[in-house]
Amino acid sequence: KIDILNNFNNNNKDKFLLGSRQQNTNKQQRQKKEESPLRVSTINMNPITGYTYQSALEALKTYHSIHGDLILPRRFTVTSKEYPLEWHGVDLASTVYTMKWWKLHIKYSPDRVAELNKIGFIWERLQPEWNLIFSALITYSSIYDNLLVPVNFVVPRGDDAWPKATWGLGLGRCVFRMRLRNDFLNGPKGANRRSQLLGLGFVWDMREYAFTKFVAALRYYA
Repeated sequence: KIDILNNFNNNNKDKFLLGSRQQNTNKQQRQKKEESPLRVSTINMNPITGYTYQSALEALKTYHSIHGDLILPRRFTVTSKEYPLEWHGVDLASTVYTMKWWKLHIKYSPDRVAELNKIGFIWERLQPEWNLIFSALITYSSIYDNLLVPVNFVVPRGDDAWPKATWGLGLGRCVFRMRLRNDFLNGPKGANRRSQLLGLGFVWDMREYAFTKFVAALRYYA
């Protein structure tokens, strides 16, 4: 009986110690979360609209001071400590260059339009992605006289021959995805977009195109 009682007490003691350790661990984790700078930074976030306009403006000004413009890469995740703390780890480009952001923060505030104009906000970037792709295709066609865009082609930054809103656009990948899986060409606007591409002389099947050119060359030199 004494052995049984001792075992019972020891088991309860172990459970008590294990429970105490778990409580301490949970308490420490809660303290870390409460002390986390990212939790503190949420004072600059609106629970409905996300990051406030002033916070976004500070982030954009920071980018401008570093790079000299607001032609952000298509995806630009903030990592530098020079930016407001709440933007760390956030894709700044995908946040501000959207119609949603414009409607929430700019549409009814002309003073903000003027404010953003001063630092070179690229308003054309607010267009649907397809509009930018098609604009880049028109420019590519005018420069190279074809639409045989290499898969690794990226619209060059700093080249005024291209619309600023398209700088840094991976045009080659866009074209590759259109041919491979009809990206941007599905849905109710798909037929109209296909017509636009046909009007530019878009090549849908590169193998068929190469074979046709090969046969034409054989006939020419035969």
